[in-house]
Amino acid sequence: LCWVCLVCGVRRKFADIMFIYDFLNGQIFSSELLFMIEFNITNHCLRNSNLFHVPFYKNKYNSTSFFPRALTLANFIMEHADFFFMSRNVFNRNVYFDECLLVEY
Repeated sequence: LCWVCLVCGVRRKFADIMFIYDFLNGQIFSSELLFMIEFNITNHCLRNSNLFHVPFYKNKYNSTSFFPRALTLANFIMEHADFFFMSRNVFNRNVYFDECLLVEY
């Protein structure tokens, strides 16, 4: 895998995560997009609970489209970055400077 492709992949993942952060924190408002995000709501505390429900798709085309890809990544980094209680600068720093989070996924 070439370094340029790796850097482009990390930049795309970072942009995906920042879009989800901005969307959840009211920087981007769209009722149509909000309808596409499903939250996992549980009535008891689980150790490994994901915030977002990512539907299963039978074909690769749908599973690699923006929302499934971005929400899966958001579930992956939730242990290291909080979408609701961090300022944008702190969230940005935690995600971007910890690039191993984005490279691992």
